[in-house]
Amino acid sequence: MNPNETERMQSALTPKQRRAALLLASGDTGRQVAKTIGVTPQTVSEWNALPAFRMLVGEHLAQAEGQSLQALHGLRNRAVERLGELLESSTANVVLRTAQTVLEMTAKPYSARPISQDHRQAPEAWQELLAELDAMQKAEDTNHENDKAA
Repeated sequence: MNPNETERMQSALTPKQRRAALLLASGDTGRQVAKTIGVTPQTVSEWNALPAFRMLVGEHLAQAEGQSLQALHGLRNRAVERLGELLESSTANVVLRTAQTVLEMTAKPYSARPISQDHRQAPEAWQELLAELDAMQKAEDTNHENDKAA
């Protein structure tokens, strides 16, 4: 479908339908949307069957996901700084796991890649890194609690 046809279809939607599409894309349920805009859940369900309505919900979702992914990419520097801080930990296990993570993450040659236009999933390597950082932070917190108790 060409952009002009898409725009024409979406311009046929009512203001309530446009608002409902935005609310659905932001995570509200059909019932919540219906209550917010003053229609029945059945009406929202019927709107959801309209191609133009579904397309608008999809566009809002893609935009929100794109903004979220951009925000995640912006957190990379903070994640690297946190890794540097964890390398200075007083706990040998935390330092070792941090060093291993850094070495694993940098073992592959760097290649600059543009941010994908497909915003459905963050890169797996960053998800793994975030999981590792979370585990290291928990270990560090546990060690601090143990030190205080001793």
